[in-house]
Amino acid sequence: MYLQSLKLTLRLYPYVLLVIVFHLVFGVFSDVILSKGNLSQYQILVDIGNLGEGLGTPVSFILKELLAFFACVLILKISFLDYQSKVRRFAVFAIVALALNILADLPWNIFRMFEYFTPVDPQAIPADNWVVSIITYVGLFNYLFGALVYSLLGTMLVAVAATGMLRPAAAYQRGKSTFWFVFMRLAIGPGMLIILASLIQSGFYLGIVDQYGLAFTSILGRLVQLIDQTIQYFITSWILVMSVWIFSKAYIITTTQPDETA
Repeated sequence: MYLQSLKLTLRLYPYVLLVIVFHLVFGVFSDVILSKGNLSQYQILVDIGNLGEGLGTPVSFILKELLAFFACVLILKISFLDYQSKVRRFAVFAIVALALNILADLPWNIFRMFEYFTPVDPQAIPADNWVVSIITYVGLFNYLFGALVYSLLGTMLVAVAATGMLRPAAAYQRGKSTFWFVFMRLAIGPGMLIILASLIQSGFYLGIVDQYGLAFTSILGRLVQLIDQTIQYFITSWILVMSVWIFSKAYIITTTQPDETA
């Protein structure tokens, strides 16, 4: 699973590079430009930074879904009649991915809504400790809930890429029959990579930056940040491809209808 998905990630390097370069240009590089001398006085540079912040989430989402879509295409060896059919199928794929993302983050969104409308009395309980504890528990529950959602409905993404048809009921039936197959592999695959990414990021920030007292405005500090972000977004791409690989295997195992074959 690790080796196959890593090879697939490397084969999809153009889309991986798009994900990495986009985040670097509108993240690290944008910060570096605006932190140098009087460059922040140039409105065009400020506008580029604002554009990155405004378009960051939707553009990042589209680039990641492009990577996921073409991972499905490679795994299932999907062929398209023409360019327009490929675009239409990707559009449906992206809409389904957005819906699944919203559903998977439902606990966190509910928490944020309650947090926004609920006043906190700092005199009654330690606000910081309370918030940290709740965020930790909600975050862990959100990961588990997301794994549950994708274990039951993740093959719908593969089915859309393969056929262009949206069949939630069929995806749910596939999800029930392969639930533990998908859930356990999500835990020992992408789940472990998420932990690895967190450990690497902690190593960069704590082991290097804090140890030597490097400010992120320094050249060496920026280099550390650049390397860290590059590694993080490569692992993010690997996580995405590995997840698609798992969903594709579950789809192949459970697909029996002639019109759902690739």
